[in-house]
Amino acid sequence: MSGDEETERLRSVALQNAREVVVARKRLEEQLLRVQAELREHTRVLEVLNKTGMTLASSLDHDAIIQAVTAAVRTLRTERARHGGKLRLRIIKWNP
Repeated sequence: MSGDEETERLRSVALQNAREVVVARKRLEEQLLRVQAELREHTRVLEVLNKTGMTLASSLDHDAIIQAVTAAVRTLRTERARHGGKLRLRIIKWNP
């Protein structure tokens, strides 16, 4: 193999490697964006649950508790619907 052929072969290999790096980087960037979006969604859900928990812990008023839980459920359902997911809830009847 002549020097020119070897140089051309090395150039070809280098270009192929560069293409593969670009594709891998693009894939990783897309994955990062998905993970960041999921993290934002989980953060919003945790904020709603935290706020609801604080309301539950600070109130003995039945109506206030029901309102807080209902508001949290609505918020969580809206968030899930916005992201194409479903929120399944099991309603338990409470009789004080």
